[in-house]
Amino acid sequence: MISKKTSFLVFVLLLTAFIPNLVRTVKPILEERLPDHFSVNKVAMDVQGDFPTYKMPDLTKIAKQPFQYIGHGAQAVAFVSEDERYVLKFFLKRSMHGKKRFPIPKPTHWIASHRKKRHERRKSIYQASLFKTMRNYIAAFDKLKERTGLITMHLNASEGELPTVTLLDQFQKEHQIDLNRASFVLQKKALLVKQKLAQLSSLEKAKALQALEDFFEIRARAGFVDIERSFMI
Repeated sequence: MISKKTSFLVFVLLLTAFIPNLVRTVKPILEERLPDHFSVNKVAMDVQGDFPTYKMPDLTKIAKQPFQYIGHGAQAVAFVSEDERYVLKFFLKRSMHGKKRFPIPKPTHWIASHRKKRHERRKSIYQASLFKTMRNYIAAFDKLKERTGLITMHLNASEGELPTVTLLDQFQKEHQIDLNRASFVLQKKALLVKQKLAQLSSLEKAKALQALEDFFEIRARAGFVDIERSFMI
C-alpha cells in the first residue's frame, strides 16, 4: 500500500511536470491583445505650441467626402479620401495598439498616488514625442514639401474656419472630427511603390527604382530616415 508521503511526492512530481505546460498554454491567452482600433480620443486635439501657421486651402469640398482608414504608425494615423486624391494624417496622443485581452495589473496599480504619477509620466512622454514629431514634419515641409506631396499642416488648434470631416475606421465605423481642434497633415495621395511598379515595363521599372534610390539619398542628406517597421513601400 502506498504511504501518504509517497503519494504526496508523486503528486508534487506530477504537478511540477504539469505547471510548465500549463504556463505555456495560458501565457499566450493572457498576453493576447485586442485588435488595434481608432478613436477620436487618440488624436492630438486642442494643441497649443510654438508652431508656425500654414496657409490653408479651402477644405470644405475635400471634407464633404468620407476618408477611409489606410494605416497607422507610432506617431500618426492616416486616412485616404473617397476620390483617392488626398491623405489626412492625424497626429496621435495615444497608441492605437489594442490592450491586452486579460490585463494583469501590478500590485502598485491599486495605489492611487502611483497611478496618478504613472499617468502624468506617460502624458509627459507622449507630449514630448508629439512635439518632436511635429517639429520633424515642419522640417520636412520646409525641405521636402514638393517631393513628399505635402499640401498643408494644421498643428495648433484654431477657431471656426475649418469643417468637420467623416472618418471610416478599419471596421467601417464612422467618426466625426472637428479639423479646427485636430492636429493634422494634408498630403497628396500617391501609389505604393509595388503598385506603381506593377504598372511599368521592365525599362520603366529600372528608371523608377533609380529615381526612388535618388529620393532616399536626397532625403537622407536632408536628415530624414525611416526607423519604423510600418514603413510601407
